Amino acid sequence: MASFPPVQASADSGGSAPGRVAEDSVEHADFFEKATQNGLSVNLLLAGVAFASLWPITATTHLAAWLAFMVFALALRFVLHRGSIGAARNAASMRHWRALVVVSCAVIGVGWGWLGLFLFPAHDAGYQLLTLMVIAVAVATVHTLAPRPEAAAAFLLPAVLPTVARLVLLGGGVWGATAALLCVLMSFVWWSVLRYRAQLMQRMRLHFDKEQSDIERATYVRSVETANRLFAQVVIEREQAEAELQVAKQAAEEANRVKGEFLAYTSHEIRTPLNAIIGLTRAVMDSPLTMEQRDYLRRVRNAGDRLLSLINDLLDMSKIEAGKLEIERVDFNLREVLDEVVQEQVVKATEKGLLLELDVTRDVPEHLVGDPLRLRQILVNLVGNAIKFTDRGKVVVRVVLLQRDGDASCTLRVSVIDTGIGISPDKQATMFQRYTQAESSTSRKFGGTGLGLSISKSLVELMSGTIGLRSQVDVGTEFFFELPFGVGATTVEARATGPAAPGTAATRAPRILVAEDNEDNQLLIELLLRRKGVDVTIVGNGEEALKHLDRARFDLVLMDLEMPGMGGFEAVTALRERESGTGRRVPVIALSAHALVGYREKCLAAGMDDYLTKPIDPDRLYATIDEYADSCPAAGRAPAGVGR
Repeated sequence: MASFPPVQASADSGGSAPGRVAEDSVEHADFFEKATQNGLSVNLLLAGVAFASLWPITATTHLAAWLAFMVFALALRFVLHRGSIGAARNAASMRHWRALVVVSCAVIGVGWGWLGLFLFPAHDAGYQLLTLMVIAVAVATVHTLAPRPEAAAAFLLPAVLPTVARLVLLGGGVWGATAALLCVLMSFVWWSVLRYRAQLMQRMRLHFDKEQSDIERATYVRSVETANRLFAQVVIEREQAEAELQVAKQAAEEANRVKGEFLAYTSHEIRTPLNAIIGLTRAVMDSPLTMEQRDYLRRVRNAGDRLLSLINDLLDMSKIEAGKLEIERVDFNLREVLDEVVQEQVVKATEKGLLLELDVTRDVPEHLVGDPLRLRQILVNLVGNAIKFTDRGKVVVRVVLLQRDGDASCTLRVSVIDTGIGISPDKQATMFQRYTQAESSTSRKFGGTGLGLSISKSLVELMSGTIGLRSQVDVGTEFFFELPFGVGATTVEARATGPAAPGTAATRAPRILVAEDNEDNQLLIELLLRRKGVDVTIVGNGEEALKHLDRARFDLVLMDLEMPGMGGFEAVTALRERESGTGRRVPVIALSAHALVGYREKCLAAGMDDYLTKPIDPDRLYATIDEYADSCPAAGRAPAGVGR
């Protein structure tokens, strides 16, 4: 295969677009000539073979004339070949040169057609086969003309069609079939020429694109490597690129690992003091206070809640990016979720003088199967945004049934409609992007990170739903999402909780052991538990917890994960080893400021029974005590008031 030609600047080449190989360019012409030089040699050799083979059975004068004609045609083509390579030519001379090339190729083709039409041996099968093979091989050399399809056609047609005509004139099924095969051969060769030419042109374009200057895109480099070296270079570059990609991948994985460790550390270190700030603030607000004191504490609690919300948003975004956020499918009461969201947000709405309304159509099923936690998170984001950006009027949460498939599934449309500032049309398309708010002034005025809508969109899509908005400036906005749910059971069997007989274990308050090293958190947990009548014992690490468990019986253990000395994982592992074979198992609930993916599973795998994150939600804490302390044979239920 011929190598690519050296690039030569031409005054007449013009300002062709970079990356194009002009048909009339000197470079293209030189490449064509170098590609055809082997074909000339093969044609000359085949002419000699044909002459020597047909000499014994053909009129010598006619055969000699044919050979002389072929030598002349090939010599003419060789002269054009030698004289054209590297010659300086303008556009006009290039067109003239192309015409000469086409004529010279046609003359060679006529020579082969002459052989097939007038010199084809009519009665000798061996010589007939030999002649057809010579013509077929000669035709096969046409691929060397692929860079010039017009030259290839000028060679191919006069070389094959006369032979086809000769075979047809001979008559008979065999000759007709042979003629058809020659036509098929010609068609295949022509298709091969076009395909080979397309590949050559593509390679030439890639080659010239690579070597052109970034500043002067109209010039070409003066020399290039051979095709084999070019392919070798491509392989080397690909290997280098793969190596660089591997390094980049490792760097990205390391960056993700560091980011994960940073988020885990930051989350833990912020959640730990937040647990005390939010928990103790709530505890103090339950005591007698002046209006001014209550207002100050409310502001402290709201600031803590906002900081906790920011941390949760960052953690959720990290889970979504890593593809590790899982959607649950559990039975839940839709009305309870909606009421919780409205009750939580109504205080903020009332403070701004807004009405917060809930509108659920009668045909909406009350009991569903889905992820109530993520549904609640989406609603809190949308309702919170609506209240934030509305100064007067109202916010409406509307739920309608779009479709129901019997008792199996349904699709709901949930809308949050406000009478707020609205969103301009040019900003609506970007509202679900990360860190995006309608205007930069919006962030300064109303605050927020711009993550809430992006997280909501990701959650809706993970739940196989869609989300969108409609808005008009100074009129209001409607955010809506459509989600599929399973239809849950309509009745729940009530748990029998008959009154306990006096003097039984049911009247005894649960005994709970708390392993927590942070003094502020110790104070908060003890305050929350004693307020509900629980018998509490506080220790500072896992080793002390094991000593107390050896000396006394407890109904439940609340275990922090990271403590000095023996941590929570080591302590629960040792506890389960001691319990093996005794038939007794004390429920252990993990308390942790870690909220990243995998910690809950890690705790359960270590032998713990449940997992609570800090800051501690008193309602969840009491519900957990109700569930696990009640299931322990040594304990009764918590006193009245413990639970949700």
